[in-house]
Amino acid sequence: MNLQESIRRILREETKLPSFIRRRYSEEDIDELISNVKFSIPKYGDDKRIDDVIHDEVREFMMDKSDFGYHGTLRNDLTGNEYYLQLSKFEEPLRDYVKSVILNTNLQESMDRSLQGKLEQVIKSKGFVTGSKAVGGIKNLSKIFHLEPHEMITDYFQNNVMSTSDDRVIDYSGGYEFKFKLAYVEKMGDAHLFFYEVSDGSVELFNGETYDLSGDEIRTENFFWWEIQQEISDILYRYTNNLIKDLNMEGDILVDYTIL
Repeated sequence: MNLQESIRRILREETKLPSFIRRRYSEEDIDELISNVKFSIPKYGDDKRIDDVIHDEVREFMMDKSDFGYHGTLRNDLTGNEYYLQLSKFEEPLRDYVKSVILNTNLQESMDRSLQGKLEQVIKSKGFVTGSKAVGGIKNLSKIFHLEPHEMITDYFQNNVMSTSDDRVIDYSGGYEFKFKLAYVEKMGDAHLFFYEVSDGSVELFNGETYDLSGDEIRTENFFWWEIQQEISDILYRYTNNLIKDLNMEGDILVDYTIL
């Protein structure tokens, strides 16, 4: 277990809420309380300490969400001291829990920003694939940057122009020469669709003649246009398949393209 995993485990253990509180309040109620505290802290700024903000928000929560409220049964049934003893039984662990979540969230966000900065430097100097491999693959990389894998791949490769001389496809390109650029990656269930734009392309056929892939001649006078389209798709599929292996990306892939 590395240092970051150890810290995450400690954070999980330190942010447990007592079961008697969880039985009384829903998860949505607790999330709402934490959101209110997060919202109130910047509003108070330096004029009010985090402990004071949490105290006020928890007290308001107790008055609004429970039998301790102004019109609640406990408010009416218990004497002054008994009421406040019961109130503190819930308030104190709730305040401790909220504070631990707030502080640990800030720590986690700080860790993420630090790791993001380091990975951005690796990606800038050594490339996206190297940055992905450094953290075990695109799935982990995307989590660190709070993005989906297809979003990260689109953002990075969208403006990169590749060609059939690329190491990932040169052995499969045959008589084809063209440039291609990733337009986008779209998640489709458990699969990902990679859509490319093909340009500046030509193919040398078995008769020794070379055709422009974007020209009309190859479509109107060649009976093998459907086969040529499939072979272009195969080349792009080979490239994509080798790319996702490098990125340790899970799931099936689909490939489509347009010729500019």
